[in-house]
Parts: sequence; C-alpha cells; structure tokens
Amino acid sequence: PPHGRVNASGVSQGTGEGMEELDVIWMAILAGTPLVGALLAGLAPRKWPDLGAWITVLSTALSLSLAIAILIQYRYDTLEQLGVLNDIEFRHKGSLDFRSWAADRKPDPAVEQSTDWVGRTAWLNQFGLEWLWGMDGVGMACALAISACALSIAAVVWRPAGEPGFWRATLLCLEAVLLAACTQPNLFFLGLLML
Repeated sequence: PPHGRVNASGVSQGTGEGMEELDVIWMAILAGTPLVGALLAGLAPRKWPDLGAWITVLSTALSLSLAIAILIQYRYDTLEQLGVLNDIEFRHKGSLDFRSWAADRKPDPAVEQSTDWVGRTAWLNQFGLEWLWGMDGVGMACALAISACALSIAAVVWRPAGEPGFWRATLLCLEAVLLAACTQPNLFFLGLLML
C-alpha cells in the first residue's frame, strides 16, 4: 500500500514493522481534545458552577497548546526538512498537494511516515473509503486562530446565563468540528460546516 496509509488504530499497513503515524495521532488528538472537554463540561454538576468553567478553559488551553506544539513540529518536519525556508524554488514541496502526491508514490512506506503530515486511515473498507488527514500552512494558521478564539471566549464568558453546561459543550463541540476541518480535508467536514 502507498505511504501514509494506516489502519483504524494508527498503525501503518504493509511493512510489517508497525511504525505509527505520529503526525496523524497528533492531528486526531488536536481534534478530539475539545470533544472530551465538551463531555466533561456538559456533565459538570450545577452545584459547582465554576467546575464547568474550569474544564472549558483548560480544554481550550490544551487545544491551543497542542496547536502550538504541532506548529513547531510541522515547521521542522515540513518546512525545514523540505528546504522551503531556504529556497523559494522548493515552496511547492511544502504544499499539501505535493506531500500527498509524494506520499502516495513512495516505494517504501516506512521512510517518512510521521513527518509528512498527511495520511489515510481505513474507514468503511467494504466501500473502499478512507479518512484523509493532512495539515498545511493555512490549516495550521486556522487551528491556532480557532484554539485562541475558543480560549478567549471560554475565559471571558465564565458564567453564561441559562444552561451553562449546554453552552460550554456547544462551544467545545464547535471548536472540535472546526479543528477537524483544519486537519481533515474531507468533504464530510466541509458539508458539516455548511449546515
């Protein structure tokens, strides 16, 4: 199988070595962190109103921290390693299209599995469908902006009126969907955002 293909548990297929796609794992954690926070904040007891607020702020702060960590790793893995920062002629090598194209054509899938910031996860194998993962500069900037905005909103609106648990869970679910759209160039998420 082409480079960058992983099974549902994040383990590469085809080499027998079981090398994990750490870049795909990082992107999954980034998109999943707000969902865990939404569940916890939504279930926080009303008798401790600040508990839900703290969960929301900590979840959004963790998302921002993950986005910053991914930015640092992305810069090293993609921009510096491909020479994008040194020579303008190599800029096309940093694009998501080029990295996806190169990943699909690698003869040895174990070479750069965790440094290309692209991947495919098996999903609905009987129909031949795959879950696409990918991060580029625009997605990285969007992930940072979304995480920073969510943290700002969570900190400013400490005790919302009405149903605070529902409000906090909705904020964190919205953050999760937007972060997923930054890391997964699937039409499913683009359609979900348009709803």
